[in-house]
Parts: sequence; structure tokens; C-alpha cells
Amino acid sequence: YVKSLAPNQLVTVGEDGFYQPATCQANQANPVATTNGGPGGAWPVATGNDYLPNHMADGIDYASIHMWPDNWGRTDKAFGQTWLAAHIADTKYLGKPLVLEEFGKAVGGYLPIDKQEGPEAQYAYYKQTYEAAQASLQANTGLKGIMFWRWAGVDPPPSWQTSTRAPPSPP
Repeated sequence: YVKSLAPNQLVTVGEDGFYQPATCQANQANPVATTNGGPGGAWPVATGNDYLPNHMADGIDYASIHMWPDNWGRTDKAFGQTWLAAHIADTKYLGKPLVLEEFGKAVGGYLPIDKQEGPEAQYAYYKQTYEAAQASLQANTGLKGIMFWRWAGVDPPPSWQTSTRAPPSPP
């Protein structure tokens, strides 16, 4: 429908990129284990996302994923690498480029106090993610774009209101 109104508009699904067990083996990349008090369990398959079939439609121009280690309870370095590698590999199957359209890393704020990480962890996560993107671009393996969604020095606590003054970002 969108293409009938705007034929030159690029269209994507805009989902997290979770896999369903019935459609492929890559569901092993789903964020089901918990390392920081996140939800864990089988919740990714209950979201309705089905990465491969959702992106196969003719009207979809490129594949897109999100990556939220804190929200998904997977802050370990290996998870981010596995998540990106699985989706980059699937670009060959889909025949469409991939954009990591939403990613971020929490610093303090809404996480339980014993699970909060500092700006150094955020920097390391962003560095790892951008290095993976650069390697994919240089190797021409499918990942063609990357956009951060959250670049805050410190996340507000859960009690934050619009009238609350946010702390400044660290230098």
C-alpha cells in the first residue's frame, strides 16, 4: 500500500528482529538468557516478531533490527556479536540490506542498583557495535546502516518526571 502512494519511499518492518523457532535455526540468537536481572525466558517468541518471513515481502526494501542489551537482559559481549552475526548472515538469504535502526546502552537509571553500569560500559558497547558495523561494511556482508537510539550520559531513574531536571552527561 505504501508503495502505491510513494513508490520511491524505502520501506522496512521496524521490528526487534526476533526469530521464531518454527521458521529457522537462528532463534538461538534470541535474547532468552538473563545476565543482569532482565526478563529472560522465552518472551522474544511471544512478541509476534518473525524476522525472516516478515522481511521477505516484496514491498519491504531492507531488513531492520534493534539491539537493546539492558532491556533484553543480555549485556554480555558475546550476545551482541551473535545477534548481529545472525542477522548479517540472513541478509544473503533475504537478498536485502540490513540496518541496525535502533540500539542503545543504559547508564544507571532504571536498572536495579546492583545491575547499573557506568559510562565506560556504554562506551565499550558502542565501540563494539560500531566496529562490527564497520567490519561488515568493509567486507560487504550485508549490514549497510547503523543508527543509535539512545546517547545519554546517565539515564533517568524510574521516578523521573518531565519536571525533574536530568543530570548532565559526563565529559
